[in-house]
Amino acid sequence: MLEFNTEPLEKTILKDNSVVYSIKNFYKNPDTIHKWMLLQDSFYHKEHEAGNNGHLFHDKRQHIPNAEISNVAYYIESIVGHSHVNPEGIVTNIFKYSGDEYKDNYWSPHKDIGWTALIYFEGSGTNLYIPRKNAEFNKGIEHEEPWRKKLDWDLLHHIEGDYNKLVIFKGGDIYHGQAIDQKHTKRLNQVMFFK
Repeated sequence: MLEFNTEPLEKTILKDNSVVYSIKNFYKNPDTIHKWMLLQDSFYHKEHEAGNNGHLFHDKRQHIPNAEISNVAYYIESIVGHSHVNPEGIVTNIFKYSGDEYKDNYWSPHKDIGWTALIYFEGSGTNLYIPRKNAEFNKGIEHEEPWRKKLDWDLLHHIEGDYNKLVIFKGGDIYHGQAIDQKHTKRLNQVMFFK
């Protein structure tokens, strides 16, 4: 089911000299994968923490056992030179939100570990940021106050969430977050981490 294309691999150099790799039409059978994902169970991300998740927004995950993911991981490892962190199966981000905080704020700029790979299926893309001198960062509980003022962050690069596109960037070095606007208030993507 997880057969994929390796070409054309595009490389974008950003103004801070970081790099974003991408492949359009990554999976050969994306509709099958997408429909299959929608049938799988999901759970609230960090559901043990207090906050607004499940109330003001819905930030969920799926951890779906699938041995084929190792082939995808080996390919991405060949690009970034680091090992896949969660090789046991497919991990997804599922998000839904209604409101207008996005007009003056960015959603939860954060860093991951090592390299981040995303494959988009529904909804929003990803923003990459550079914090300004007085920028506020997420502290404490992730879902209490996830919004950050746009005035405190420079938008380094916007990655469109095109259906079935793979993107890879150094999420351990670059602040990034879901790109929410009037048109894009939900998402479903596959996520993989490499360190």
